[in-house]
Amino acid sequence: MGGTVVCALCGLEKTLQKSHIIPEFLYEALYDGLHTYHVVRTAPNGPSSRRRKGIYERLLCKDCDQRRLGRLDNYAARVFKGGIEIDVTDKPGCLIVGNLDYTTFKLWEMSLLWRCGVSRRAEFEPTRLGPHAEKLRRLLLEERAGQPYEYGCTVILPSSHEVTKHFIYPPEPITIAGHRCYRASFGALWWIFVVSNHSAAFPFQEGFLREQGVFSIFKEAHQSSKFLLRLGKALGAF
Repeated sequence: MGGTVVCALCGLEKTLQKSHIIPEFLYEALYDGLHTYHVVRTAPNGPSSRRRKGIYERLLCKDCDQRRLGRLDNYAARVFKGGIEIDVTDKPGCLIVGNLDYTTFKLWEMSLLWRCGVSRRAEFEPTRLGPHAEKLRRLLLEERAGQPYEYGCTVILPSSHEVTKHFIYPPEPITIAGHRCYRASFGALWWIFVVSNHSAAFPFQEGFLREQGVFSIFKEAHQSSKFLLRLGKALGAF
């Protein structure tokens, strides 16, 4: 039975649902034949375990869980798994993905970060968004995707994507060129979310979803990718 508490999104006192923090469809590659997946703790001597479903908690009311964020999850699932006709152009350093609904897909990206940031689960403890949690909540509630640089997201296809697709790594904070960002892994991709009050000046906006419904997925394996070389230098990796 759900308890009557305040919904994290609409702010109304309602019965809360068991809401998935990361959408269930992103766990599909992790499941074995018994529909379980392995949980590995990164803390020293942390116990490992197996689970049958993704991480969830009583966070949202039914309307917000199923109608507001559920609509975004359904759209993203069809983008990832088929069901929506998108354009994909394979170039040497990146994949150009087009024909997306800008508002819906960008709100979905923003919702992933927000859900992790407001979750009380220990797995998402590093994702603390401060005042940005409330800013994101209002944008999601009002269905305002904002400009491409507002909570923009860069996506990278790692050279080890056949391995990467079998694990999920919750967002952790990093700094890129003086901007607060969060790095996460799901759907066989690495995602870098920019959370900054001055994100319009973020120097790596090439991969952000544009208002025309187009964004780039950069290939980590392509050594000549100027974008990844610049990003690596900003992170101190090169």
